[in-house]
Amino acid sequence: MAQITPPDRPRQRSPRIRTPKHLIWIRTLPCLISGREIGIEAAHVRYGDPRHNKRPTGMAERPDDRWAVPLCHQIHRTGPGAQHRANERVWWASRMIDPLAIAAALWNASGDDEIGRLIIWRRF
Repeated sequence: MAQITPPDRPRQRSPRIRTPKHLIWIRTLPCLISGREIGIEAAHVRYGDPRHNKRPTGMAERPDDRWAVPLCHQIHRTGPGAQHRANERVWWASRMIDPLAIAAALWNASGDDEIGRLIIWRRF
């Protein structure tokens, strides 16, 4: 299932684990913030947290695909308060969401639409 790809740049500490099927599935789920079901993107969580055994992602690298959650494009990238436009840790904390816990739960349920939706809707 997982595919290890070589670093995009020589600075990357370890190869990124890519799982295209998981990202396709993530994009079928509702937005974690708004509940919208259109324009969903797989938003990778970059910050590290030892509680989830996730190291921080450097400037020239991307996190493994297991650390993705569904966000609509406005909330992920294009809106004025988008995740990409803010300090990520503060952005998630202001919404009282642990995206790494949700990403881990989605990773464990990958491909199971019913459980994936329950994980998302449990937040509301």
